[in-house]
Amino acid sequence: MKKFLLTLDFQKSFIHALENDSMKNWYQNNEKTLAKISECLETIEVPKTDKKEEEISKLIKNSFLLLFRSFWEPGVFQLKKRSKLKTLGRRLNPKQDIRKIEIEEFKRIFMKSVESKKWSNFYSSYSSYFDNVIRLARNQEKLDIVVETENKNQYNTLTDAKAHTHQVNLAKEGNMKDQKKKKSKLASQPLTLREYDLLESPKIERDVPVKRSSSEASSASLSFSAKINERNEEFQRELNAQNEKFAEELRKMREKRERLNREAEEDMRQFKKSQLNSIVSSPLDSRNSKSTQIRKEPLPKAGNVETPGIHRTPSQASNNSLHWENRRNQMDLSFQRKLNEQNEEFAEELRKMREKRERLNREAEEDMRKFRKESAMRIQMFLNCIQLRIRWEEQEQEWGDWLKSLRTPVARVKTILLEFEYQRRHNDEEENKSDIMYLQKSIQIAYEKLTYEFENLVNLSYRYEDKLFLKVIQYFISHLATKLCVTMEELDEYEPNEEFFNKINEMSKNIDAMDIPTTSKLRLICSNASPDDYEHIDPPKVPNYACVITEVSFEKGI
Repeated sequence: MKKFLLTLDFQKSFIHALENDSMKNWYQNNEKTLAKISECLETIEVPKTDKKEEEISKLIKNSFLLLFRSFWEPGVFQLKKRSKLKTLGRRLNPKQDIRKIEIEEFKRIFMKSVESKKWSNFYSSYSSYFDNVIRLARNQEKLDIVVETENKNQYNTLTDAKAHTHQVNLAKEGNMKDQKKKKSKLASQPLTLREYDLLESPKIERDVPVKRSSSEASSASLSFSAKINERNEEFQRELNAQNEKFAEELRKMREKRERLNREAEEDMRQFKKSQLNSIVSSPLDSRNSKSTQIRKEPLPKAGNVETPGIHRTPSQASNNSLHWENRRNQMDLSFQRKLNEQNEEFAEELRKMREKRERLNREAEEDMRKFRKESAMRIQMFLNCIQLRIRWEEQEQEWGDWLKSLRTPVARVKTILLEFEYQRRHNDEEENKSDIMYLQKSIQIAYEKLTYEFENLVNLSYRYEDKLFLKVIQYFISHLATKLCVTMEELDEYEPNEEFFNKINEMSKNIDAMDIPTTSKLRLICSNASPDDYEHIDPPKVPNYACVITEVSFEKGI
């Protein structure tokens, strides 16, 4: 499976080319790499589903190079009009047409990002689909794409890399704020001369890895879960406080609106009442005044009575009623206009508050989702560490048994040497010579076993170059096998004198089965050793064998 590292320089060069309209030059410089990625992506098999994810994933894997060419050739996608897509969605097969609409929407948003040179909108909308293609390529062993962040960490998806970058930025902002607060606090509290003298430069302490026992690991897991629960409770309290605040503001707005409506209704009722009183009282007063005037005047005589002509004047009551109607209509219109304006203001404020609440809820849900994802990753990492620890303990027992099997023949050689040293003084020359041959055979068996296991360790070291303990075991086996080889060569030169036996005795003192380390000793050596110390290890010494040809003479019988 091929591997492609999406380095930070590669990402920055892409953004720089996008902002400066130089995508064509960037594509030509990286054409070979992009072509290889496209070839690997085309071999991916996308699982069949009825979701939008399937169609977008197929478009990305089949049109990977076209996505880059569209930066300077917008016509490669051949976008359709939206009205035609809407009519297509109402025809025979609505599911397929809806998929086509989603694909065209993907292309439209992509081209809009190309024209506006704003990559963030398209990235936030469709990064999950690119992550799906990356996961499919990795699971099917076609291509392994890894994303690099600013601190040289590597992540398997774009979403994980973006989340890590966001966390790093938040941490940097928090550290900058803390530093500013400390500086302002120090500036507000000036130190005396003696306090300045007592100040020391801050010491940089490095984290030292600490080996935890099983009880410490369980307590760490409990404390970690307790921190998660505390953060969940704190988040829920903040969300409840926001909801209560929003409900309180909404209640105040409703009370204010009801109060204004009551005041407007009360004003309207008072106005109608005053107008009605004026209408009812004015005709009666005019009639009473006319009747009194008529009664005060003397009655005309019968002979002098003349029949006046009919002359009608407009009624004062009708004029007042018309005036009141016009006035009432004007008041109704102004009241309705103010009420509509007030309702629009309340609706606008309510809409803004709802949008703010929805935005806060979305941000809270997004933060909660990220927090749960990070918590799940931390728990999984912790479980992986526990599994590795258990696996290491099992492997440690196996390696301990294997090292013990290497020490067994060496211990047997040591025992035979001690017995020979004790019995040689009581034996004759022939018995000593046979014991020497037996001793030499035992040493040869131990030597061959050590050299055989040394070769196996060399092969394992080629496969696992980062395992230092393999090199350490090779070193001790090589030294012990060399001692056995020297002893075996000395036994070849057997001479029945005291000097020879003293020499063999001195060599036997240097042979010790515990030269092959145990697992605990091996762990201690590896914790303090450097890989450079065991870079080159000499193989065990090869014994010098000489072929001796003896001429044998004999006479033929007559």
